Amino acid sequence: RACCGDRSSSIGRFGPDNDNSYQPYSTDISAFATQNTRIRLITSPDMGGKDAVYFDDVEVTCGP
Repeated sequence: RACCGDRSSSIGRFGPDNDNSYQPYSTDISAFATQNTRIRLITSPDMGGKDAVYFDDVEVTCGP
């Protein structure tokens, strides 16, 4: 989610059909960019006790 002030917006979601495989993802978040933009990577409360999520090679860039 990209957080802008007191608002938050969901940018992307991955569901059960994405299990057990690498999922490349890229998105332009410039519409949410401010001096106070925060990026959160969160999981679902529905995840099971043995479920896991891995994030690798996360890159955030800023510029023209």
